[in-house]
Amino acid sequence: MLQWNPVVFVRSTVTWTDCPGSIVSSALPSSSVNVCVTESSFVTVIVVEPDATDSVLGSNARLAIVIAAPPVDVEPAGSVGLVELSLPLLHAATNKATLAAATTIVRRPRIPRPFTRSVPTSVLRASLPSGSPVRRWPHRRWAMLPAMASSADKTQWRDLYHEVVTTGLCTGCTACIVTCPFHVLGYEDDLPVQLQDDGPDACAHGDKGCDICTRACPRFRDWEGEIDVSLFGMARKPEDVIGLYREIVLARATDQESLMHGQDGGVVSALLRWGLRTGEIDGACTSKLSDERPWGAEPTVVTDEQGVLDTAGSRYTYSANPLALLQAAEQGLSKVALVGMGCQSSVTGSTEARRVNKWRKKIAWTFGLLCSKSFSYDGLMIEIAQKELGIDLDHLVRVNIKGRLLFYTDTGDEIVYPLKDSHRFTRPGCLHCPDFAAEHADISFGGLGQSDGWTLTIVRTERGADIWARAVEAGVVEFRPASEDPKAVELMFKLAEKSRARWPDAEALSTAAPGPGLLPDPS
Repeated sequence: MLQWNPVVFVRSTVTWTDCPGSIVSSALPSSSVNVCVTESSFVTVIVVEPDATDSVLGSNARLAIVIAAPPVDVEPAGSVGLVELSLPLLHAATNKATLAAATTIVRRPRIPRPFTRSVPTSVLRASLPSGSPVRRWPHRRWAMLPAMASSADKTQWRDLYHEVVTTGLCTGCTACIVTCPFHVLGYEDDLPVQLQDDGPDACAHGDKGCDICTRACPRFRDWEGEIDVSLFGMARKPEDVIGLYREIVLARATDQESLMHGQDGGVVSALLRWGLRTGEIDGACTSKLSDERPWGAEPTVVTDEQGVLDTAGSRYTYSANPLALLQAAEQGLSKVALVGMGCQSSVTGSTEARRVNKWRKKIAWTFGLLCSKSFSYDGLMIEIAQKELGIDLDHLVRVNIKGRLLFYTDTGDEIVYPLKDSHRFTRPGCLHCPDFAAEHADISFGGLGQSDGWTLTIVRTERGADIWARAVEAGVVEFRPASEDPKAVELMFKLAEKSRARWPDAEALSTAAPGPGLLPDPS
């Protein structure tokens, strides 16, 4: 609930939609309700009163505010422009000077396609109660887009190198490499490196003002708070150890192929196959088994259902899946699903919050995988699997973690290894990662159920809720309440809290934002 200047009516009707075609109305006291905002899609302002020259934010705009989303690709009659308001700016701007200081004026001639941007900003359709005079905005009206300051403003590769790479905060997600417009960054030993001769911490383009790499990085400065506000309209509180979300369920695919090939409940595979089948996505950036190293993982793009099945399952060695965005761009794909761990699924949020639009607009869906860590290939597959357990990697068919490290062979054997004994092979990029639960994905998934066959599923963003609702309606997935497996939910929060504690505090590392490490008061 957000406070606005009180409207003059005793009661006002506030209407909102969670998705196009679904509208809910509620009569609420005007003294306490002036704007009720959901994370809806773009909506038009069609009337203002009493003065069409005043902004909806103005103190004279006494309105009943209706929040509604238009149908996909339909511009409602009477729509005249957009007023897009960032939630932190939803306050009473008493005059146009105040408003101008808080916003950037841009032209926006028509309504963007709903659900192309899962943002906390809501565009308000304002209408008066029945019988009140109506004034429509003139058709040539300036739209207002909030000015979004970022902690990455006026930074460059040198800042990223010293604050993230050399301090150990870098997870090796490759967002900086993908988005670099000059292709001067490379990838060595799971870390970005400067390819030119300027030195490891120098960039001639950065000296001239290029800051794209720092904007894309989901570990640079106040990354978590900025992404939270962009996606959800608020930063998480210390008690939100798994991040912000809408609901938690236990789910599984309804088709046997996804169940057989996928991990646990096969939900991610089922959703990707459905998205490709319906044309909602034209590819998926995920991982596959390496052609060079047995059971090594590497990024890839799949564009058909068989490709989804062939790449299904978890690896537990690192694959920089966002790097596949480059391959997707080369193939001309424009609406891909990005599948990855928390560090990777935050790339969508960082590129959105910091306006790296060229790459953000290519990502239609973001699916996150719960992850406490990944292992080095040499540690997991050579030292543990081959040397200690004597497993022939040519006969290894599946790896899983259920409180223990589990290896399955093509002869039907299950070989168990203590998880605590594998910690020595934790990949360095995971040692400071605070995000167990893939907090910035549209939907997050993990195999924490106490019984096989179900995937713990966290629906987070507006886009994620829309995807999930339609997938359930289409019969692609089925679910049951997470309350039926309270131990799985409890374990998720416990592991998330342990991951949060990894983030260095401001005193230990002055360049790190303190937010990701904030934990609830133990008392």
